[in-house]
Amino acid sequence: MKIDGTKETPTLEFDEVLGKLKIYGVSVGVDPADFWDQVIDIVKTYLEDPKDLELDLNLAYFNTPSASRLFALLRLVDTNMGETKRNFTVIWHDDNDEDMRETGEDLSSMVSNNTTWVFES
Repeated sequence: MKIDGTKETPTLEFDEVLGKLKIYGVSVGVDPADFWDQVIDIVKTYLEDPKDLELDLNLAYFNTPSASRLFALLRLVDTNMGETKRNFTVIWHDDNDEDMRETGEDLSSMVSNNTTWVFES
């Protein structure tokens, strides 16, 4: 499944068979709910019969409303994977941006119970 990005929303590529979800680009809309709620719905469907999941996040920039939705997605998967004993890995790309690295580290500290985080520059 693929959702093409726009000037305000990232691109999503999801291979349900391999359990690989990739989100990349920017998320800067004033109300990013349309995009992120769609992502959450896709993931909720996947979690009905979950396998391991790898979430590859390469966001060049995202605003505060997007961060809230991203956190909701991470928390949803982290909680579910803990209940099902499946592996959840987040690959966080920071492109050598110190602020982006700190944001990833902050998110990882809030949802790291059942999640493995990999930081890549």
